[in-house]
Amino acid sequence: MSFCKRCCCALAKEWYEKNLERARANERNRVFEGRAKLACAKYNEKNHAKVLAMGRDWYRRNRISKMAKVKEWLRLHPKVERARRVARSHRQRAYRLGVSSANGRSRDIFRLWWFQSGCCQYCSRKMSWETMTLDHMIPLSRGGNNHSSNWALACSFCNGSKRNRTMEEFYEATR
Repeated sequence: MSFCKRCCCALAKEWYEKNLERARANERNRVFEGRAKLACAKYNEKNHAKVLAMGRDWYRRNRISKMAKVKEWLRLHPKVERARRVARSHRQRAYRLGVSSANGRSRDIFRLWWFQSGCCQYCSRKMSWETMTLDHMIPLSRGGNNHSSNWALACSFCNGSKRNRTMEEFYEATR
């Protein structure tokens, strides 16, 4: 059932008039929650070091159960785990080569997957999540960085045959 805007407004007004106390209580709660959030933010800003220390202390006490929950969540979401492993291995490789690793995050790999529609950057074939590889368009060995703007998703065949060539050199070699 759908209503026009005028009907929805009339129904809302009718409900408000019938449930005046409840509506006012809801409004008070919303205002209180807003004030509470503001007070919490001010406290956190004022006592930044103390809040960080409390967080670290909580993590030390609950580390094992927290890690178990994360491990279980990652087991239920294998795509996220794979993206995290790929991003981590690229960050480590960039670190070994002394290249800046500005933002090698798994969510950037998901964005890239969506942007490329799950297709290889070089041959445009559809890839599965398991067969895709992360490629640096300007290779790290040739001065490229590990920023997500230098990444492309490629099938393992194209990524392997590209080796340490730039995108343009690879396209010329495959013509």
